[in-house]
Amino acid sequence: MITTSKVLVFNPQTFMAETTTMSTYVVECTCGHDMKVNAADREDAIKKMKGMMDERGIKEHFQKYHRDEEMPSLSDVHAQIERDIKEM
Repeated sequence: MITTSKVLVFNPQTFMAETTTMSTYVVECTCGHDMKVNAADREDAIKKMKGMMDERGIKEHFQKYHRDEEMPSLSDVHAQIERDIKEM
């Protein structure tokens, strides 16, 4: 089932508020944890997820869910996001 919702967003080019449809996108980690973002499309979802999973986000996730594992590089995590992100 694809989950969508309508949200009001500000368009800086027109200085107007517009309604847009947002979908929920998810990346399932190898630990089983689902990381979700709401986005207008897949590219927007990738951008948001990469912003969430920066060096700090990766470190916090690994401290919580992967205590005994080596932390992957930022580029490896971002490649996984690009490869595995799916619309719910």
